[in-house]
Amino acid sequence: MGYEKLSACYARVASGGAKSMVRVADIQDRAGIQQALDLGADGVLVPYINTAEEARQAVSCTKYPTAGTRSVYFPNAR
Repeated sequence: MGYEKLSACYARVASGGAKSMVRVADIQDRAGIQQALDLGADGVLVPYINTAEEARQAVSCTKYPTAGTRSVYFPNAR
């Protein structure tokens, strides 16, 4: 599914009052974590977290600097 369809799905879920949760591949899927949030997901599920450090890395991907390492993504920019 492309980014436009995913964004529309998240908007439909939100319009119904529900929250959208996206499962990403794993802690190495930094782009997937950030893009899911950028497109409108309310949260991400990151499987295979086994240590406190891996949990910190996953959370860091969800927060913008200086609190984290999330980058900015503009899906509609051309």
